[in-house]
Amino acid sequence: MNLPTFLRKSDELTQQLSKDQLLAVIHEIARTLPEHKRESFLDTLTAASQTTATDSPKTTCDDHQQLLIELKHNQDVLAEINNGIRCLDSEYNEEWDDWYNSDADEVLFSDSMGVLSEIEDAIKLIHKCIDLAVYKEGCELAETLSVLEITAKGDYEDFCGEPLGINDLYEHELLSGSMKKTVRECLYLEYQGNRLEDRAEELLCMIHNFQCYSVRLEDVLQTGNFELPEFEQFLPLWIEYLGTHSGMGVKILLKEAQSMLQDEQQILDTARKYANTCPELYKQILEQNSDPDKNQRMMSIGIEALERISENTKVRSEIALLTAKYAYENNQESVCEYCWLEAFRSNPSFVHYLRLRFCGDNWENNKRQAAKICQGLYKTDNELYFMLLFWNKEFVTVMTQGMSVRESLGWSFTFMKEGITSFLLLLYQGTDLPAGLSCLLNYVQQKYGFTAEEFYKGTGHTCAKNSTELLWEIICKWKQEVKISNEDRIRWMNKINQLISLRVDGIMTANRRKYYHECAAFISAYGEVKESHGIIGEKNTFMAEYRKRYPRRSAFIQELVKFGYVK
Repeated sequence: MNLPTFLRKSDELTQQLSKDQLLAVIHEIARTLPEHKRESFLDTLTAASQTTATDSPKTTCDDHQQLLIELKHNQDVLAEINNGIRCLDSEYNEEWDDWYNSDADEVLFSDSMGVLSEIEDAIKLIHKCIDLAVYKEGCELAETLSVLEITAKGDYEDFCGEPLGINDLYEHELLSGSMKKTVRECLYLEYQGNRLEDRAEELLCMIHNFQCYSVRLEDVLQTGNFELPEFEQFLPLWIEYLGTHSGMGVKILLKEAQSMLQDEQQILDTARKYANTCPELYKQILEQNSDPDKNQRMMSIGIEALERISENTKVRSEIALLTAKYAYENNQESVCEYCWLEAFRSNPSFVHYLRLRFCGDNWENNKRQAAKICQGLYKTDNELYFMLLFWNKEFVTVMTQGMSVRESLGWSFTFMKEGITSFLLLLYQGTDLPAGLSCLLNYVQQKYGFTAEEFYKGTGHTCAKNSTELLWEIICKWKQEVKISNEDRIRWMNKINQLISLRVDGIMTANRRKYYHECAAFISAYGEVKESHGIIGEKNTFMAEYRKRYPRRSAFIQELVKFGYVK
């Protein structure tokens, strides 16, 4: 729950409480408060007894004048720093090593001119300006800090050629305290020191200047002694300004701002307006709904989002699955399947394909669209392309084109390993997987990021099985659709035998020990498939052939033993 919503709800509730009820609530909060927060809680109560929410900070004219003098002096010093009159010194750390001692500082800085202490003083003055409500001059100091450039003479200047910013000083641990706290306080002064119509531009500009993209508007709201004035009027202006910009952190700020709106229609209008630049706003609406009575409306909003957002946007896939969840709650099975298809269209993946194919009843209606989507993967994701062709039963194409690498090495980013694995799992006759095939199934599951949780997204169902068990269950269901002639089975097994031999020989010749386990898994799985077709003892026989071929590779033989080889 964001801060404006929390404050609104807490205000509504406290207005309904009597004095005795409020006292009881405060007592309960105090009773359960951690020890490290008790002093600040008492300070808050003490301050509340001495002032009201509309009081201004208790300052004297002398306090104000003294602060202005300090600000003027500090601005003059910062100007000297910015102009390079006062600078840091730097030298390369001879003990630093990117490999052996990467935790050490690469560059050592020294400060003979008091640069860092002056910047620390400026940060303290920022805090003082907030306490004394000196917003105009505090805003000017905050802007100066945001664009301050600090020269570091010596090796750093020679190597980098760029001055340091405040963010760099924090990164090199040259300043104490928190970068985020400093930026938050500077943004607070920037808000207070500008007119309503200028605030959005100045705030975003300052965030970019500081390069601190972790700060949020809610952080600024919780800064200072009083709430930000004109915030309700500012929020639409902030959203409007963010909507015209892109870049680091802007989308996150826009999503946060939208979540602070109270009017549902205004929230939806914002999502519609920025559907192309920030489609995440639609997703946020669907995620944040907790009212079951609004399921129908959420489904309609989700369908609208799918129509408005570009098809090649990955977040559209997430929106499709959220919409499918609401469609399931409304018993709209056809809408569910439409959403699964759109999820696959916007983010073609193995799990999206399997959901579309096996969770619904209209695969025949969706098959042509899915095939068209698959064709677009040939140039962008070759491995996924051939995997989906395999599941479409285009085995000849997969074998001749997807598994055509003739070299024994360099199989990464090809379909060779996945192809061997897929054919062996297809050709295996049985329900319980032995060690080798189980290892290969795990490989495919991890390679393509298949999880039970992801598979059931947008279906309204859950699964007690683990991801590997579920994948094998789906494979077994699919295998019932596949008819393989004896000639094809023999031809494919011969081809796989040749590929395994090629791979193992290449690995041994190149002494790639880290691939011994993979080779042993292929050998074991091949023998397990043979045994499943009635050739008793073939697994151990096949393993023994490779042991004889490489008798001095003890590490390789140990891997064979792990998969059940008996010497």
